[in-house]
Amino acid sequence: TEDRPFSCPKCPYRSDRQHNLRQHLLTHTGERPYPCPHCDYAAGRKPHLVRHLVRHTGVKPPVKQCPFCDYTSKRMYDINVHVRTHTGERPYKCPVCDWSFAHSSTLGTHMDIHRGNKRFQCPHCDYASVRKECLRLHLSKHTGFFPYLCGECGYKTAQKSRMLKHMRTHTGEKPYGCPQCDFTTAHKRCVDRHMSIHTGEKPLMCEECGYRTADRGNLVKHMRKHTGVKPYRCSMCDYSISDRRLLNKHMKMHEEEK
Repeated sequence: TEDRPFSCPKCPYRSDRQHNLRQHLLTHTGERPYPCPHCDYAAGRKPHLVRHLVRHTGVKPPVKQCPFCDYTSKRMYDINVHVRTHTGERPYKCPVCDWSFAHSSTLGTHMDIHRGNKRFQCPHCDYASVRKECLRLHLSKHTGFFPYLCGECGYKTAQKSRMLKHMRTHTGEKPYGCPQCDFTTAHKRCVDRHMSIHTGEKPLMCEECGYRTADRGNLVKHMRKHTGVKPYRCSMCDYSISDRRLLNKHMKMHEEEK
């Protein structure tokens, strides 16, 4: 495809960079082209060799820090990508719709939605997704396996990223800030929504009725009015609903019945 022209001949992996494809191919061949000059160790990727050499030399590579927070990395590339969480920069734009992204890989996944390319199929039902993470989350509904448990309140989830977001409700951490004012928040999507106050822009539009919003979550919820999708299901009865908050309200009815 045009946005990810470099494809692996052995699996569905695709990339927008030939270098990334070369690195990926090593996972199939087992080749380790970066040997250690001090021992028999060899690495498949140069950063892995650099990390290994610290054991011999004791010299750690210089650490770079985000100018907005305490995040650090040995690679400037990581810093530049991380800074976008503060600035809201989304340089990768979809050629089909108005969405834009901070990462090229996320744009690639988004393009699969337009193509209808749902590569990750559930072995238990007809569900399919363009993202492996979404399939993993879906599978937990079949298996009941939720490996991430909050020690504060008992909340559990199948996704590490969701647990990290949840923990902010306990810690009060607000890592995402507005570049134009003092507003901070625990969730990146809230920054996007907040920025519309400064810009007045509502770039996301419903193609069914023309509804516009600056928040993706609001658009997703709105689209359920047209599609009739009710993704939130009660674990104790057949009730399903399109809004998570209404499901929580419904669950309290079961708790009161006990």
